[in-house]
Amino acid sequence: MSVHLQMLGRQLPCNLLDLLQVKPLPLPSPVHDELVGRIEAGQNYPDLHYKLGLSHLGRQELGLARRHLQQAVDSKPQYASARMALAAVCDLLALHSEAVDQIDALIGMEQDAAPRAALACAAGFCLERIGAHGSAAFRYEQALAEDPDNQDLFAHYRLAAIFLAHNELERAAEHHEAILEIEPQEQAVRTSLAHLLQILGRHKEAVWEYEKALCMEPDSWELQLELAEQLQRMGNTDAAVAHLGRLVKKHPEFPDLRLRLANLHSERGEDKSATDQYEQALGVHPNYLDCHIALARHQLRMGRVERALIHFQRAMGVNDQNVEAYAGLAVAMHRMGKVKEAQEMLAAARKIAGNSDVLLSQLGRLELEAEAAGDADAAFDPKQQSAEPGADSPAGAEKNGQKQWLNGQVKRYRAILEEHPAWTDVRVRCGMLLKLLGRCEEAIECFEQAVRENPAYVEAWVQLGLTKHQSGDDAGALASLETAIQIKPQYADLHYRLGLIYCGQMEFDLAMERLEEAASLNKQNPDFQRQLWVALESMQMTGHKGASAMGDRVEPITNEAV
Repeated sequence: MSVHLQMLGRQLPCNLLDLLQVKPLPLPSPVHDELVGRIEAGQNYPDLHYKLGLSHLGRQELGLARRHLQQAVDSKPQYASARMALAAVCDLLALHSEAVDQIDALIGMEQDAAPRAALACAAGFCLERIGAHGSAAFRYEQALAEDPDNQDLFAHYRLAAIFLAHNELERAAEHHEAILEIEPQEQAVRTSLAHLLQILGRHKEAVWEYEKALCMEPDSWELQLELAEQLQRMGNTDAAVAHLGRLVKKHPEFPDLRLRLANLHSERGEDKSATDQYEQALGVHPNYLDCHIALARHQLRMGRVERALIHFQRAMGVNDQNVEAYAGLAVAMHRMGKVKEAQEMLAAARKIAGNSDVLLSQLGRLELEAEAAGDADAAFDPKQQSAEPGADSPAGAEKNGQKQWLNGQVKRYRAILEEHPAWTDVRVRCGMLLKLLGRCEEAIECFEQAVRENPAYVEAWVQLGLTKHQSGDDAGALASLETAIQIKPQYADLHYRLGLIYCGQMEFDLAMERLEEAASLNKQNPDFQRQLWVALESMQMTGHKGASAMGDRVEPITNEAV
């Protein structure tokens, strides 16, 4: 997936409930009804309207929530908590101008309900969704001035997205660099920065950023690990678990230690302990490829196919990100006249891209077998295929059987394409499997058609370049990869707007209705909506916390709290 697309989707979807930390409070029905009765009896106190407004918000009765919160604010204009809640409700109702008015009123008063930096970010986000990106950028700059150490980075991420979408690449690069000052481990941000530097002609700086991006996989923590491995080989797994547990407590910042401990728990069938260690390792390093694969395999052993699919998909996303970094580095080396080094980077990109091909084949197998039998135990056999880093293709004693299965998958994708010829993502998947089977000419045809259908589909350009390199067309490979790292402003702006629309269900539903109407009139590209869904899926797989579910935001209160 495109790292630029990931940058456009960072911190999305979210809303003012998250940014202002507004907590809906769904009251128990007797208490809620009592409040309604008291207000109907003439007790129009601001606190009663505020509490009833939050209760309606918790019930997702947004119109009633807005009415009561507005009455609270009208009765008590300095009621900061009520104004914040009202701003959040207006945001949910897509009344973003009204939300900005409430936020500006908060900024103008002395209040402790929310930091000024958070209010500026909230106003900026509303202005983005109105379409006033210049005013939004000004508010985000205000937020950074209010809080120079802005550790949540929301303003920097949104400024990077605004400037990327509007082709202001120098300014976008500045905010990439600011993010990396605080989060130097963010590989997608670093790769995106490297692409930007390369587009701007700063090739030496780009090479340096690519190289740093490709050095981010955790190193093995060797301190006393040999002892744990010896104990495990001797069958003393209790002692090995205890020893690794001590190392994890001593060095909790090393995800590799947690992965080793999780693998040992998994081998012993200790589901909860294994899952906990895997998730903590990913908490330290969300893009830890080996850990996503190991957790996916563990979920399969435990019979949780859907969860396994999620982590295999995330592993593919991380692996594609690594491929994109190597591909960008190859282009940068070639531009600097380092032909030999460029060839080495292309070879590395091809090798790593093979992991995605294998993971794709495994995902297809899981999807088919889970649908056919609902039997997770039969859905995956780690002895049949390897998804370890560096694996180019399925190998081993079952190679012929695997080839037969892959050919069946290709037929399945082609059957889907006969019915839906504009499904570009399926065409790219088909090409990846053809490449895995060594049928490069057919794969190139798939990828070339894919980029004709969707010129903004970065993965298709990367796959086309790597397959051309595999077939000996070095010039064609570099041309395709150079296209992959470019930013196409019209598509960047479209994806930027799509991400903002996705933050509000009401806006999103209306936008999709319009797109369906437009797609029915566009005979050249009748499945334009699907292209947007593919882009949206890439935005969601950014590894960053987005908007929490309503249930996570809700804070239940008891009768005594009213």
